[in-house]
Amino acid sequence: MEILTLDIGGANLKYCIFSFQSNKIEIKEYDELNILNNNLNVFELFLKKEIFKITSKNSIDKILFTQTASLIYENNKEGVKKIASILKEVFKGEIFMFTPDRLINIEILDFERYTECYNWAITRELCKDRKGIIIDMGSTSTDIIPILEKENNKNNIMRLIDGEVNYLGMVRTILQSVIKTVPYKNFDVPIIAEPILKTGDIFYYLDMIPYNKHLNYSSNIKFINKLEIENKICQLIASDKNFLSKEEINIIIKYIYEEIKNTIKFKINKIMKKNNLDNNITLFATGYGINNILKEIYKEMNFSEYITLENLLNVKKYTPAIGLGYVYFKKIMRRDFSMI
Repeated sequence: MEILTLDIGGANLKYCIFSFQSNKIEIKEYDELNILNNNLNVFELFLKKEIFKITSKNSIDKILFTQTASLIYENNKEGVKKIASILKEVFKGEIFMFTPDRLINIEILDFERYTECYNWAITRELCKDRKGIIIDMGSTSTDIIPILEKENNKNNIMRLIDGEVNYLGMVRTILQSVIKTVPYKNFDVPIIAEPILKTGDIFYYLDMIPYNKHLNYSSNIKFINKLEIENKICQLIASDKNFLSKEEINIIIKYIYEEIKNTIKFKINKIMKKNNLDNNITLFATGYGINNILKEIYKEMNFSEYITLENLLNVKKYTPAIGLGYVYFKKIMRRDFSMI
C-alpha cells in the first residue's frame, strides 16, 4: 500500500509517499516544489500537473492532504472546494482532508465547516503525549501551540486574538510590523514606512537561512545580496554608507534580530500565562528557526527540554506532509513511530 500525503500551500507544494509493506512503514519519497506565482490559474495548473506526475509514476492507493492555499482565493470555502476538485479530477482513488476532528473523505466533507488551515493541529497531534509548547516558525508566520488537555482554538481569528498564530515569519514579514525605531549613536531613530526590507533579509545577512530560502519571497520581488541589504539598512533611516559605518549597520541588524526574538518571547509568555504553564516543559521546535532563533529562545526562557520535530520523528527534515503520514499511521492504523 502506498499513501501520498500533501501539504498544499500557495507558494509551494510539499509531498511525501509512505509505503506500507509486510508490516513495515517506509518513507519512499518526499520533496518540496516551489510555485512562486501569485496567479490562481498558474497555481491550479501547477497543482494539477504535479499531482498527476506523482500519482502516475507511483502506485498510490489514497491521498491525504492539508492545505493553506485556500488563503489565496477570494474566500476559504471556495479555495478548499477548488483544491479538492482538482485532486479528484486527477486522482480516482480515495482522498481525505485532515481536520482537527478527523481525516474526512472529500466526498462527504462539509465545506461550510472545514475551511480553516490545520497544519498546526498536525504538529499538536504528534506532540500531545508530553507536556509542552510547540513553536513552528515558518516563512510567513509563527505558530505557538500550547499542548493542553482541553482542545486548542480551531478558529483562525481566535488563534490570532490569543497569539497562537502570529504573522511574523523568517522570510516574508516586513520589518515595519516588528520595529518602529532603530538605534543610531545615542538616538532611537524612526524608520521609514516604505517596506524595503523583510525579515528574510535580516536572517540571510546573519547566515540563519540559506540563499535559496531568502529567494523564495514570491515571484515579483527583486532578490538582493548582502551588500544591497547593507544599503537598504541605511535607507531605513533615510541615510547611506557615507554616514553609517559597517559597525553601525551591524548594530542595527543585530538590534532588529533581537526585537524579532523578543516579540516571539513576549507572545510565548502571554500564552503560557493564559494557560497556567511554567517553563518546566518541553519546547517542541519546527520550521526554519530550529538551529538558531528557536534554540536561543529555549535557552533564554529556561525551558526544561528542547526537541525538534526532526529528532522526534527521526527524519532529516520535518514538513506537515510528513507529519500527516505519521498521524495517519498512529491514529488510524495504530502503528508506532518506531516502525517508520
